[in-house]
Amino acid sequence: MPADIELVGRVYSAHERLAVGFNAAALTAAEIVGRTHAFITCEDAPIRFRIDGSNPTAQVGHLLNVGDVLTLDRVDQLNSFRVIAHGYETAVLQCSYGR
Repeated sequence: MPADIELVGRVYSAHERLAVGFNAAALTAAEIVGRTHAFITCEDAPIRFRIDGSNPTAQVGHLLNVGDVLTLDRVDQLNSFRVIAHGYETAVLQCSYGR
């Protein structure tokens, strides 16, 4: 297991690369168990996301552009996060999780 990393006053100890396509997806359950925070960066193409448990669409949800950063700081946000590609390209999110 990689060493814990402190970022923005939080300790992050897990990471995943999440491929985002044209069907709504969630954070990987096994990665977020026991975690309370996420630091997420958007690569390759923009995405849309929601944190209310509902699925976004290509037109509905918050827009996260390439290079943008999203932080989630509650367990319910991690569990309710849903994401979908925006536009015509699939995207990649780099996600770090911590307590």
